Amino acid sequence: MSSRAQSLLKQDALVCALVAALALAAFWQVVRCDFVNYDDDVYVTENARIIEGLSLDNVRWALSYSHGHWIPLDHLSHMVDCHFFGLDPRWHHASSLFLHVCNAVALYLILTRFTGARLESAIAAALFAVHPVNTEAVAWIAARKDPLCTFLALLATACYGAYAARPGRLRYLAVLTVYCLALMAKPMAIALPAAFLLLDYWPLGRWRASGERGPSAVRLIIEKVPLFVAALACVLIAAITQSIAGALGSAQDYPLGIRIANAAVSYVAYLRNVLWPAGLAVYYPHPGSGLAWWKAVAAGTALVGATGAAWALRRRCPYLFTGWFWYLVMLFPVSGAAVQLGSHAMADRYGYLPLIGVFVAAAWALVALAARWGRPRAVLVPAAVLVAACVAGANLQVRHWRNSEALFTHALAVTPANPVAHNNLGEFYLEQHDW
Repeated sequence: MSSRAQSLLKQDALVCALVAALALAAFWQVVRCDFVNYDDDVYVTENARIIEGLSLDNVRWALSYSHGHWIPLDHLSHMVDCHFFGLDPRWHHASSLFLHVCNAVALYLILTRFTGARLESAIAAALFAVHPVNTEAVAWIAARKDPLCTFLALLATACYGAYAARPGRLRYLAVLTVYCLALMAKPMAIALPAAFLLLDYWPLGRWRASGERGPSAVRLIIEKVPLFVAALACVLIAAITQSIAGALGSAQDYPLGIRIANAAVSYVAYLRNVLWPAGLAVYYPHPGSGLAWWKAVAAGTALVGATGAAWALRRRCPYLFTGWFWYLVMLFPVSGAAVQLGSHAMADRYGYLPLIGVFVAAAWALVALAARWGRPRAVLVPAAVLVAACVAGANLQVRHWRNSEALFTHALAVTPANPVAHNNLGEFYLEQHDW
């Protein structure tokens, strides 16, 4: 190994350690949090199979259980925690935090491997590691499926990068296998094959321009057919299981026009929460027909404008194209535009994987802007300030997850017309005999 390669390896190891430390600094307080009375009981504390821990019979149950969700790997992860740590919430939270740290480090390594741009990769990974908008996915034990699915999706992306560099059957099989595991953690990963097409454009550079050698667009799409077939199978399973469990919103309560309008507003709301993560809540009530038409029109106009700009700049700023469309594509399955899931308008945990595209686009844009001024390294100062502010914000947000009372009291403070928060806060006081 050359001295330069050794230097880069040491640099990567140092950045990985820094990203991990930042993630721990932002979210370490989750180990002090309790279980909450919102789905933690269904997934863990009152689920007899999960509490029993690992056994052959329970593993069979996890692989076949389909009440509302077929997410066997998520069930198995909770089962492992209970097997070794019982119902001590500290260790359950520690497992979710560990997954988040792994995701942040993996994001840096993947971006560095794909682009060679270490500064931009470090900024993107750091923002993902510490941003308060990711608090729900890290601090809510029932949301374990999100960091778990993201870890497997990132692993599948790494495998895809290796396949793109040197195509081969075994490498493709590795991509397909890990992708199927991601689907078994959470069906949200169904959009990942489309995201691979975006990565083919940038940073992998596999799209063939006129007169260039390389795979054609049609060939790249055909290449993804086995992945799309797996995604379709997952969609069918999810539709059946959620329909049986009654988890799908009815067409009468949520007609197509309302779903599309709410999806447009939610797309913008996730971005607003990235820019100003205040007012985050565990549950956002769906506005239904009460959604103001001007909000939907304004949000739709903003999305069309941003999409048009990303398309127009795709050659000059390809990172904006891939980052923006990654966000649009990965969020679509849970946007409610096609199918309404539950009775909420949006959920912070849904942005955990899609917002990676926004963080990537922002990091590359910041460095590019600084480079135009002739001082690319100058971006380190504002980036450090931004990361520090996010760490402080994440620390504040985690405190709202310390128990059910704190969680739903805060939810009512930021979303007063919130029946779920009223109900669960009442249940907490009932259990405490606080009449």
